[in-house]
Amino acid sequence: MAEKQDIKMNQFQVVTDAPYIYVELADGSQGKIKKSDLVEVIRVAMPVATQASKGLMSNKGFFQGNTIEDIADYNNSIGAGTYSHTVDLGNGNPTGILFVIHGYRYSSHVDIPAGNGKLAIKTIRPTGELLHDWRTIDFTKD
Repeated sequence: MAEKQDIKMNQFQVVTDAPYIYVELADGSQGKIKKSDLVEVIRVAMPVATQASKGLMSNKGFFQGNTIEDIADYNNSIGAGTYSHTVDLGNGNPTGILFVIHGYRYSSHVDIPAGNGKLAIKTIRPTGELLHDWRTIDFTKD
């Protein structure tokens, strides 16, 4: 039977996936944890991402922002997430749900009307510069 040898950590094989991760416990001994269990530990310990802080996406979906009740509370630099609104955002929809999606180079605001109205979309740079003002799509039949 071959004798086990200690291997220095800087000599470990580099891998991109493994079922277990080896760890050092609080008492200095070694242990192993399943990758799926480690992910759960990190998920519980890390906050949910919001406009003000980095973190993980909530398991409840997009960040739910405040209700926009005054046009002064809405601008092109609003944080990513979902918002209810009870004021026309400049697209003809007096009430609805606003999805704000940020990409690396562009952001989109997608407004879904509550009741009558048209789906409205506008595109913005991360600086807040408007690229395309509200464009609407009407799904009603004549």
